[in-house]
Amino acid sequence: MKEFIKYYLLMIACYLSELLMFNLLISVSSTDYLGINFFLRCLMVLIFAKTTQKFIFPKNKNFYKTFYLLAAINPIISSFFLWFFGEFIPFNINFIKILGDIITSIIFFFSLRILLNR
Repeated sequence: MKEFIKYYLLMIACYLSELLMFNLLISVSSTDYLGINFFLRCLMVLIFAKTTQKFIFPKNKNFYKTFYLLAAINPIISSFFLWFFGEFIPFNINFIKILGDIITSIIFFFSLRILLNR
């Protein structure tokens, strides 16, 4: 549980900056929200990888191999949820992005934890 709390405290800090950048870029180019989301997700995954390894999983030798395997599919899953919820839930784009990203991050954390503890 301690890892989960640390993970989400770090995630919140990174995610707030991602959300700010998303809103800024959407205001400039509102037509390509899936491309913007995919690009920002890729960038933030790289930044988050180093932070997560240092503070949450410092002793795991296979961290980067496992993390980057999962991280490669993270932007795809996040963009899928953004598209899916955008098609079927009539809410603000920010609400839909947050909802999709929360689901993606929960899946990511538990997958990472299971794979690293094998």
